[in-house]
Amino acid sequence: MATKQPSTLIEALNAFQQKYHAAGLDGKNPFFKSKYTTLSQALLAVQPATEFGLCHTQLNDFVMTPDGEIITIVITKLMHVSGDEPLISKFPVPKIPTNVKNVHQEAGSAQTYARRYGLLSVYGLANDDDDGNSLMKTPPAKTGVAKTPTKPNQKLEPTSVLEKVADPITKEAKALILEKLQALHNLHPLKMKELVEAFRKEFGIKDLKITRHITTAIQGEYLALAISKIDESL
Repeated sequence: MATKQPSTLIEALNAFQQKYHAAGLDGKNPFFKSKYTTLSQALLAVQPATEFGLCHTQLNDFVMTPDGEIITIVITKLMHVSGDEPLISKFPVPKIPTNVKNVHQEAGSAQTYARRYGLLSVYGLANDDDDGNSLMKTPPAKTGVAKTPTKPNQKLEPTSVLEKVADPITKEAKALILEKLQALHNLHPLKMKELVEAFRKEFGIKDLKITRHITTAIQGEYLALAISKIDESL
């Protein structure tokens, strides 16, 4: 006997999320030495939602900022056969500098990035990436580390335990840093490689996977400032 299909969008989404939780990993990030969910895998992960009467569409919209800049927004609309009002996710497409060599390829990567996160967001599926999981495994901060640098290439001055105890980075702050690093990797892999090398040298890190070593607020501030400088230079 066939299972009765949920009669509302919320009931259908609830039933889907009880059975499906994460999208799975099929992509590799060579700089983080980690895996992530590609758009193809995300689409495959949400396909079973049709069993519950759910379906979606993804369209682009354009929004003008207060300073007159036009940005692209990927709108993901989650619908149900009942005709209930759809759930909508809006995710901005990362900005593409006009001076890059392969503008079309960069634009495609940015569009894919926005579609992937918009899709996972509206269905409530975990991205299930190694970097995200590492947030829950952050080791305690060590004492006797360095003072906060004022710019990415500034050398850090060691301090004693009595002078300063490093504040651990918050989960929210680290999640934001990881998102920015992922976007930088997607759009400007060479800049990402340079930043990784600078971070490893600055903090004496031998491991190629830097995400597990982003444990203090100092390191978060360093990366945030470095990424900001890179954005300004593009």
